[in-house]
Amino acid sequence: MEINSNQQPSSGTGNLSNAQRPGEYLRQLRSIQKRELSEVARELNMPERQLIALEADDYKSLPEPAFIKGYLRAYAKLLGADASHLIRRFDEIYTSDTGLPTNHALENSPLKTLG
Repeated sequence: MEINSNQQPSSGTGNLSNAQRPGEYLRQLRSIQKRELSEVARELNMPERQLIALEADDYKSLPEPAFIKGYLRAYAKLLGADASHLIRRFDEIYTSDTGLPTNHALENSPLKTLG
């Protein structure tokens, strides 16, 4: 079963559609599970502003892709969703949204390129 703007799942999980963005999917899933953003932020130990940006798929307001993927994995796990599909979808759309590859490091990044 897929979650999109025209259809709501009857169960609590649903599946990410090919046209749906990861943050949008997580927001809808959180809403279906009747979880408050503040509750999720507390459980994930993340600032609400980062969750708001993640749910809005506002990748330019978030740290580099390695961190975003970690946030997506943790959020998906908390909601009982399959993180692998979210990560694949994220990889598909990140470059088109930001113009940057999914393996880039931001200026002053704590991550160092190996090699």
